Amino acid sequence: MGLNFLGSGSTYEEPKKVIEVIEKTIVVKPGMPNPAKFSIEEHVQVGNFLVIRLKYSGVTNFEGRKVLVYEDITIEDFEKQGHADPHFSDNPKFHSPIARFEPTASGWYRAKRFANAES
Repeated sequence: MGLNFLGSGSTYEEPKKVIEVIEKTIVVKPGMPNPAKFSIEEHVQVGNFLVIRLKYSGVTNFEGRKVLVYEDITIEDFEKQGHADPHFSDNPKFHSPIARFEPTASGWYRAKRFANAES
């Protein structure tokens, strides 16, 4: 009894480069902030820090409010950006917050103190 390997030549081929284009769609779950649907309630520039309170429409947690601190951006640049994702990101195309605070009077006060301490 033996094994017959006749005609069992190699079928290995050099790997081919495959470039796959994946279209990325942002899906916003109900109750989550939509980066394109917000209004600016209040802002203050502290040196090179922008402290801003935003209200996202359709968000129920804290009535849609977020207190964020950005670095190296003015309110004019922020408005030109056209969207505000409250999550931290390394995307070099858009400014991302460097800190978030509870969206209350106390959180607003702490955010300004943070910006002053960093300036």
